[in-house]
Amino acid sequence: MNGENHSRIFTKEVPRYGAGRILADGSDDAGQLCEVCQDIDFATLLDWQPGDSRPWVSRRKRRKEGNLCPWCVFFHSMITTGKFTPYLRIRLAFERLGGGEKHALGKSVLFEVTTRNRSLPWGYINGHAKVNGKDKRQVESRVIRGREISPLLHLPLAKSWIDFCGENHTEACSAKNRVLVKGLKLIDCEENKVVLAEHHETGTRHQNVDYVTLSYVWGGSHHKDDGAASGQGTDDGGHLPRDLPKLIADAIATTRGLGYRYLWVDRYCMPAKGDLERALERQQQLDIMGQIFSHSTLTLVVAAGEGVDDGIAGVSVPREEQLSIQTGSDLFTTSLLRPDLEVASSKWASRAWTYQEGLLSRRRLIFTPSQIYFQCQAMHCHESLSLPLKYAPGLNFGRVFPTSTEDILRPNKLKNHIKAYLAKSLTYTDDHLDAFRGLLHEYSRREKLPVEHLLGLPLFHPDDFTRHKVVSQTDRLAVALGWMPNRTLPSSSISAASNSSHDDLLHNPVIDPYSLIDSPCPFPSWTWLAWRPNQTTYNYNTPSYSFNFNLVDDASPLLDGVSAAPGMEISVGFSDGMVLSWEIDGDAIARKTDKIEMLRLKTYCFDLDVKKTTAGAGNRSTLSLAEPVASALGKSASEYVDAWIRRSSVTVLSASADDAPIDPEYHLVGVLVSGRHWKSDGPIHRATGPGSAAATATALICGRRNWDPEGQLVRLGALSIAYDGLVPVANEADASIMKGIDARSGEKKDLRVRLRELDIY
Repeated sequence: MNGENHSRIFTKEVPRYGAGRILADGSDDAGQLCEVCQDIDFATLLDWQPGDSRPWVSRRKRRKEGNLCPWCVFFHSMITTGKFTPYLRIRLAFERLGGGEKHALGKSVLFEVTTRNRSLPWGYINGHAKVNGKDKRQVESRVIRGREISPLLHLPLAKSWIDFCGENHTEACSAKNRVLVKGLKLIDCEENKVVLAEHHETGTRHQNVDYVTLSYVWGGSHHKDDGAASGQGTDDGGHLPRDLPKLIADAIATTRGLGYRYLWVDRYCMPAKGDLERALERQQQLDIMGQIFSHSTLTLVVAAGEGVDDGIAGVSVPREEQLSIQTGSDLFTTSLLRPDLEVASSKWASRAWTYQEGLLSRRRLIFTPSQIYFQCQAMHCHESLSLPLKYAPGLNFGRVFPTSTEDILRPNKLKNHIKAYLAKSLTYTDDHLDAFRGLLHEYSRREKLPVEHLLGLPLFHPDDFTRHKVVSQTDRLAVALGWMPNRTLPSSSISAASNSSHDDLLHNPVIDPYSLIDSPCPFPSWTWLAWRPNQTTYNYNTPSYSFNFNLVDDASPLLDGVSAAPGMEISVGFSDGMVLSWEIDGDAIARKTDKIEMLRLKTYCFDLDVKKTTAGAGNRSTLSLAEPVASALGKSASEYVDAWIRRSSVTVLSASADDAPIDPEYHLVGVLVSGRHWKSDGPIHRATGPGSAAATATALICGRRNWDPEGQLVRLGALSIAYDGLVPVANEADASIMKGIDARSGEKKDLRVRLRELDIY
C-alpha cells in the first residue's frame, strides 16, 4: 500500500514461453522424428472428428536430452515439465468454453495437452489455421479454429470486433446516446494537441463525441498516480511535446489506426494533483471518472510491460512468440494463456487506479504480452481463437471483466469491489479515495436504489431496508460502520451443532486480514479506506479472506429489520474544529471542503479490559478478556481482540503480529452501532439453545492510538453479537442490559451497557 515495492504482493507470477513455430512438415529445416513419435499417426490423431474413437498419446520413456524431434519439442513446450509424458485428451468445445450441448460451439472440437492435474498452462491446440493465407482444408467442419499471432498487431482484426459490436449491440455498448461529459478535455490525435470536447468538429454542444480512453500504469521512477505526472507536458496552446513517452505515442497511433480522432489520457487531460489553483476541477474530474470511461467508445487497456517507457505490446513492441507446429498440410497453433490469467498477472491489474477504469468501460481492447483481447457488454474475443462472431456471446472461456455495467453496480456487489480494491497497490495513501471515487459516484447515479457514501462507507438506499417504518440517515451510516472482514461471532443462522465459539476459528483461520495504514494516515480509522491487507497473513490461496457489512444480506432488500442502536446520535467532526449533526446538517456536511477527522457517537457502550496471561505452548503470551465480558462474549471474542491488539502494534508492513510487544493490560471500549430486533421495550421472549438468539448487534471495538491513555480513540475491529434483546435498567435512564448473549459456550450471559458519547478518529 505504501510503496511500489509492494505493488505485486497480490499478483500471481505467470511463466512465459516463446518456442515459436516448429516445423514438422518434412522440409530440410524440419527436425527428425524420434523413435517414439515415428510410431504415432499425428495426422489421424489431430484430425479427430466427433464420432471417431478417441486416440491417446501413450506414455513412453523420457525424451533424451538434446532430442530435436519437432513433436517432442512441441509437447514439451506445452506442458513445461521436465518429463515428456503428456497425453492428448480430446473434448468437445462446450466442456471448456461454458456453452451447452446444443450450442453451435459444442460441435467444434478442441485439442488440449494437459498435465496430470488437468490444468491448462498454455491453452488449447487449435488445428487447421491458414497456411500462407490459404485454408488447406476444402471442407471445414470446425467452428473454432486457431489464429496465428504475428509479432505486431493486425489492426483490422480489432476493428472488425469493434464494428460488429457497433452494428449489433447498439443499446448496451454504444456511447452515442450518452451526454457529453462536462469539461472533458481530449487529445486531438490529428493535431497532437489537447482540446475541449465541447468544441469538437460536429459543433453540437451536448452530443457525445467518439473518443478513446487509455488505461495504463506509469511505472519506472514516475507513477501515473503521481501528481507530478498528471496534467503537464503541454504548451500554452495545448500542444503535446514532440518526444512523447513510448506508450502514449503508441496509444495515439492505435487510436488513429482504429479510425478515431480523440483520445483521453489522464496525464494530459486533467489537472495535476499538485495544481492548487485547479484542485476543485481535479476533484470534479475524479468524481466523474466513471462517466469518462463509460461514455468513451473504447478503452485501450495496456496490461503488458512495466510502464510508459515499454510501449504497447503489438504496436511498437513485438509480442511473445506463439507456440505452433506446421505439418505438411496444416498449421496447428496454441490458444495461448487464458486472458483472465494473463491480465491478472500484469502490473496493470495490481494498481488501484486502474481498477475502476477497466471495470466501468463498456468496450475494452486489452493488450497482453501474447495477444489482444476484446470485451464489450455482450461478447469477448481472443486473438488466438477464430470463430464466427455471431457465436462469440456464448463464449465464456477466459472472460476478464463482468458481463455488464449494470451487474457491476448492484448494491450487493459493492463489498466485492472494496475487497478487490483493497488488494491493489498505491504509491500515495492519500489517493485511496480518489482512485475509487469514480466507482462510488457511479453507484450514487443509479436510477434504482442509488448508494451514496461518506468517505467510502456506503449509505444504502432506504428502500433496501425492510421492517422499518422510517429509515434515518443515522440508520444508514450506522450500518456502514459495521464493515468487517469476517462475520466474527455466530448469529442465529449458525447451526447449534457446534458447542464452542472457538470452532469458528478452525474454519476461519485469518481473523485479522487487515491492519491500519501506517501513520500518519489520511483517513479516520472507522472507514475501510484507512486499512490495508496484511502481507504476512493474506495471499490468493487464503479462502477465508472476505469483506462484509455486518447484517447486510446478499440479495435486495439488503437489510431486514436492521437499524441504528436505540437513541444513537452521530456528528461529524472536521479539521477546522467544526462538528455538525449527521442527521440534521446533511447539506452543510456535503458542502464542507475541510478534511473529516472524526465521528462523535452517542450510543450504548461497554468496557473491555484485556490482560496478558501466562505463556502457553511455544512460549507465546496470550491476551484474554477480563470478566464479565469474557464470559459474555466467549473465547472467540478473546481470539479476535488478541489478534487486533497485536496487529495494531505492527507498524512495518512486512512485520509479523506474533513479534509485536505485549503490555500487561489494555483498556478497550465496545461501541454498539447497528442491530436487528433490538427489543428495547416490552418483555423479552428468551430463545433456547445455542445459536438461537433472536437479535444481532454490531459492536465496534476501539482503543487508544499507540496505547497512549490520552490518545485518540481508533477502531481496532468489529464484532457481531447474537443475543436475545436489549432491556432498559429500571431507574437508570442511560443503562440497559443485553440479555442472553450467545457465545456458543452452552450458557447465555447478560452484559450491561451504558449510553456514552465518544469521538472516534
